[in-house]
Amino acid sequence: MNEKSYAESKSVGKHGLGLKIVKKVAWYHRWKVRFYNGEDVGFVCRMEIK
Repeated sequence: MNEKSYAESKSVGKHGLGLKIVKKVAWYHRWKVRFYNGEDVGFVCRMEIK
């Protein structure tokens, strides 16, 4: 059984696969994706779709 999580993999990064997939989809559609520190939450994601 593989007990290593995706979050610990160097190729995937700290956030797992989700943010990597978002980045690829945004790049493909020429969208802009930005992440900010939220005031009351962990982070805010802003997507600019043209």
